[in-house]
This record gives sequence, C-alpha cells and structure tokens, in this order.
Amino acid sequence: MNEDSMGSVNSTTNSNGLGLSTGFSHAGVAGSITAEMKLLRDLHLKISSIDDPMKLQEVVEIVESCGKEYWTVDNGVSFDFDLCKLNSHAIKRLKVAVLNFL
Repeated sequence: MNEDSMGSVNSTTNSNGLGLSTGFSHAGVAGSITAEMKLLRDLHLKISSIDDPMKLQEVVEIVESCGKEYWTVDNGVSFDFDLCKLNSHAIKRLKVAVLNFL
C-alpha cells in the first residue's frame, strides 16, 4: 500500500513503550476511509498495544522480511515502520499474527 493506492498519506507514530513504533494516518477527505485503510488503522492500534516482547519480535520479523527499505532502527532502541508502505503479503501476515495474539 502506498500513496498511489490510498491517496494522501501522512505518517504518525505511536510507541507501545517496548521500542516498536508503527505509522499510519489518513489525510484524505473526511468519511472516505476504505476497508483497506480501516484494516491498517486497526492493525496499527493492535500492534501499538502489544506488550509481550515475544509477540513484538514476531511483528519485527514479519516487517524485516519485507526488506530493509521498509523499516529503520532508531539508536538501537526503537524499530520503526510505516504500515502504509508494506506489501499486501506482509499486511496479511501481520493480520494473522495479531489475530493469534488475542
């Protein structure tokens, strides 16, 4: 998912206190949220609320599998990525993983 498929996208971060930050926000027309954007928003909220280091590591491994250009490490403390830039395969894997965490 990228700007072309979703319209205007701004990145925001929300840290869960364990060094993993995700980004997602929609800067389009009010009320125009699509099912795809709702999924990304829901994933963002669920990932941001994970407090189990083992579950966070699984999220990190899924994102890392997308390639280095999709994530960064900030001072060795924070693993940052933007959900809107991940490919659909990674989003599906994250969705399955997060659902299994619940």
